Amino acid sequence: MEKVVPLCDCTMSAEVCRYAAEFDGLRFRLASGERIGHSRVYENIPDPAEGYPGRKLIGELRTEFAGELLDLVREMKGHR
Repeated sequence: MEKVVPLCDCTMSAEVCRYAAEFDGLRFRLASGERIGHSRVYENIPDPAEGYPGRKLIGELRTEFAGELLDLVREMKGHR
């Protein structure tokens, strides 16, 4: 079961946000990892090419470090 983490720092209105309709305004998503005590961090991809998934794996790490990784990713990539 996936846990959605609200990491949209978009200051634009929902009408022009690329992530608003399909991903509830969220660019990044945190999901359970394959190993116990691990989480996976995904970046949602609006309008993926045909045959490609709607998200990209950024990394898998211990759950207690997931918050710090998400903060770093948001700082680096922002929501453009």
